[in-house]
Parts: sequence; structure tokens; C-alpha cells
Amino acid sequence: MNLEHDYRALEEEYNDLKIIHKMVTEHGSHLENSLYDSLNEKIASLEAANTEIARFNATLSEQVQVQAAELAKSREEAERLTRLAAHTSFTMAIAHELKNPLAGLIAHADGFEPEDASDPELITEMMGTIQRNALRMREILDTMVKYGDTESGVVKDSDLTQLLGDICALVKPQCVAAGVGLVVSVDSGLRVTGDATNLYRAILNIISNGLAATSAGGQIAVSATTGNGTHTISITDTGKGIPPEHQQRIFDLFFSTKEGGHLGMGLSMALRIIKNHHGELTFTSEVGRGTTFTITLPALVV
Repeated sequence: MNLEHDYRALEEEYNDLKIIHKMVTEHGSHLENSLYDSLNEKIASLEAANTEIARFNATLSEQVQVQAAELAKSREEAERLTRLAAHTSFTMAIAHELKNPLAGLIAHADGFEPEDASDPELITEMMGTIQRNALRMREILDTMVKYGDTESGVVKDSDLTQLLGDICALVKPQCVAAGVGLVVSVDSGLRVTGDATNLYRAILNIISNGLAATSAGGQIAVSATTGNGTHTISITDTGKGIPPEHQQRIFDLFFSTKEGGHLGMGLSMALRIIKNHHGELTFTSEVGRGTTFTITLPALVV
């Protein structure tokens, strides 16, 4: 009975397999074709989408190139206008500075009468005025030439420590004569890549301004340190300080708070030189306590 039961069970399983085999035989081709068609549709859809993406990318790339070209053109135009504005401002500044001494010369020429030629004292006075105004005009033009010559000239490895030492040695007698102390603390081995002549002019201008602002009994402190790939020069005076209303203008060309007809170009020139050396020039000031100018320059790693 058990063998007969097992045989019937196997026979039923065999019949079931035969039915399944028949279904696969009759319908398998149809199922395969259906799956194949579905797969082809998906591939075609993906290819269409890929073509559309490629077209979009090409259009986008074209638009980016056009916009980049327009941006470059706009930047060039902005730079041109900036240079033009700077030149215009520079020209107007020259005209402004030359106007007053020139007006003095014209006034004396217009006021000269033939009978004045017989008055030696008057002629001497007039010639003195004419000479002073002519010298003033020459000074303005000479300073203009120097200001325009602030682009880095001979760029080379420069010893900043030695440069600062030379400047301080130069101004020390002036400090002594003015009764102003000079304290110098400069790290050794400071080196930069740049135009030593222009850097000398910039730093000397700042120290000279500090000395002019400091009364007898005051002090000028010059220090220089290095760190994080940067040299930092600090020039501190204990002078009268810069009033808040003037602090926004101290780097402006021809702006000066000094008396005696100073041109007011030293700090503007210094800023231009420092920027040409990829550095920064900043300051802090308090009226009655003094001013500190800070110069930062990229260090030359030896």
C-alpha cells in the first residue's frame, strides 16, 4: 500500500510537470516576445531621453559661452572706465593744484604797468612771487612724475630688514632734532620680492608723516615681524592723531591736513606702491593719542 501510494504521488507530480511543460511550450514564445518588446520600448525611451539631454547640454554650453563672452566684455569695459575715471581724476587733480600758482603768475603779469619798471623794490617783490609760484608748479609736476612712477620697477629679492634699517638711520637725526624718540624693533632675515626703491619711498613717506605729526617729547616706533607667510610692519607715532572726519580721505590724492601747502601725495603714493606689491596698508588713529600704520607684504621664503 505504501509503495502504491508513493507511486501515485510521483505520477501526480509527473502529470503536473507535463502540464507546466505544455504551458511553457505553447506560451513561452509569446511571453519572451512580450518581454523583448517591452525592453525595446524602454531602450528606445532611454535613447530619446539621452538625445534630448545631449541637445539640452549643447544648448546650455552655447549659452554659457555666450554669457561668459559677454561677462568678459563687460569686465573689460568696466576696467577701461575705471582707468578712464582714474586718469580723469588725476588730470583734474593736477589742474586744481596748478591753478592757484598759475593764477598768481597771471595776476602779476596783468598787474604790471610800464611805469613799474622804474621801481626796483616792486620788481624785486614781483620777481620773488613769480619765482616762488614757478618753483611750486615745478614741485607739483615733479611729484606727479614720481606718483606715476609707482609701478614696480626692478623686481627682485629684497632685504626688508636692511631696507628698514636704512630708513630708520636716515630719519634718526631728524627725530633727534625734533626731540622725538625713535624705537626700532625689526626681525632679522625678512625678505620680499619687489622694487626696493619704491618700497623705500612708501615706508619713508609714512614715517615722515608720523614725525611731522609728533611733537617734542613724543615717540615713533617702527617694528617688523613675520608669520604665516606675511611680513608685518607697524609704524606708530604718539602725535595728534587723525580726526574721524578726515580718516576716510587720508589716502586721497592731494588731501592733506598739514599746514604750509603740502601736496598731500605721500600716503596716496604709499598705498599705491604697497598694493602694487600685493600688500595691504591700513591704519588706526585716535585724536590726541597718535596713529599706527600697518603694512603687510607677502614674505619671500628662502
